Amino acid sequence: MDTEHRHSWLFRHRDPAMAAADKPGVHLWLCDLDDPVLNACLREGMPSGEELRRGEQMSGDIKRWFLRGRALQRFLIGRFLNEDPRELEFELNAHGKPSLAGCRPRPCHFNTSRCGGLFALVIARGGAEVGVDIEIVRPDFAWQAAASLFLDDVDLRRFQEVPAAGRPASFLRFWTSLEAFAKAGGNGLAVPPPHACNGRAVLNRIPDLTCDSVIAPDGWHWALWIEPVANAEVVVAVTASAISSSRRDSGPWPQTP
Repeated sequence: MDTEHRHSWLFRHRDPAMAAADKPGVHLWLCDLDDPVLNACLREGMPSGEELRRGEQMSGDIKRWFLRGRALQRFLIGRFLNEDPRELEFELNAHGKPSLAGCRPRPCHFNTSRCGGLFALVIARGGAEVGVDIEIVRPDFAWQAAASLFLDDVDLRRFQEVPAAGRPASFLRFWTSLEAFAKAGGNGLAVPPPHACNGRAVLNRIPDLTCDSVIAPDGWHWALWIEPVANAEVVVAVTASAISSSRRDSGPWPQTP
């Protein structure tokens, strides 16, 4: 079965070749860019001349993953919209968030993330803004260095209360989720975006970041995937602004103690 219906608002698709989607809500693909099964899809979604020129500035694995990721993005969005992937044109906002060029209103919003050869793409029809971030958690990850740069004293105390062995994973679940909120807002973490602040408020009300889906009172949606891989785990966070659909998640909003 291609689609895993994890929540009433979020669908995960396993087969890129089945990318056409007629369901409401948000759709996620998580792929290994080195999987040869993708080759046929990638040929159909060949990168544009500009993307190829950008790829020429890279080398080795980074170049291969960049070009295969761009081809897969083009293929999936084209299939999702039932359009020729080669005809799609993209543009970036001032902070690097991609969107379809020349479309007003836009038929869909999307966002991508890559960590090594793992690639995530999330798409939503209509006006819902979406963000996704993916990270690989390894036992030797030096979370303190990253945390000291980006977290305030309140957040740092929160993670110091987590058992030592669980701190790297706990921090990256928080950080990945915050990144996804910020990317949905369109600013990334270059400036303190309202949606990132909103995301912090959502995450601060989830004590251990182990519940996997929340709809906040203001309509923001958040979901977290945690999947094991060799000697590590993959964390994928998906966020979306209010979704124009009658479908609602059955999970409760965590109450403040």
